[in-house]
Amino acid sequence: MYLEITNVSEPKLSEKAQKNYRVINVRKNVISKFTNADGTIAFAKGVPQTGTIVAWENRWDNGINDLGFDEKEGTFLLGDIVRRKVVPYNFTDKTGEVRTVESYKTVVLGDVKDPSFSVEVDTAFSRAGHEIVEVQTV
Repeated sequence: MYLEITNVSEPKLSEKAQKNYRVINVRKNVISKFTNADGTIAFAKGVPQTGTIVAWENRWDNGINDLGFDEKEGTFLLGDIVRRKVVPYNFTDKTGEVRTVESYKTVVLGDVKDPSFSVEVDTAFSRAGHEIVEVQTV
């Protein structure tokens, strides 16, 4: 799966970490290929999914930046935008109303065809403070 970078912020300094980071917006374009009754190939577009990641400069003090930190708008990263059912949690929406939410969506970088990608998904949800209760397949 490929995620298109749609926006990369200027570097920002984290006061706490004393490191620069960038906020990166990504989009997963949904396109399905199919064969018409006459044998011609066609494509159907769906509503794209969007997400955001934070990429750190010199992540582990080893001179290596997080994946995406040095990328530009219009380039692509391997990964997926993943939604899972999680332990319910409260969320305050833009109107100030508190809602209970039972699913969570996040960007997970990596090769979705690699068997270890599920470990990356679990790690991403855990880091965000959400316990997966049911794996959703699409």
